[in-house]
Amino acid sequence: MRRLRPRALTTDEAADLAAGLDEDEVDERIEAICLAPVVEEAATLSETAHELLAFALWLIDLERDGWQMVEDAGADAHLRVINADSRKRVYRDDA
Repeated sequence: MRRLRPRALTTDEAADLAAGLDEDEVDERIEAICLAPVVEEAATLSETAHELLAFALWLIDLERDGWQMVEDAGADAHLRVINADSRKRVYRDDA
């Protein structure tokens, strides 16, 4: 039976993948997701809640597509993620 979605990476698998990359591959394979813009324009708690919900659902979709965080979220408000499929990108090039 063929899988419709890639198997989700565990955090340990993502960390192992990242640890095995050389310097050039790190820049190419590990992508950053900035958390700051998610709610910067929200003016009410309800708007903030809707933005956070939409962001949370997008993160779930990313994980289902094979993405996983390489390390804990840092103080710089960025999530660093990797996919086992080196062809995949978080953001489309034409976006």
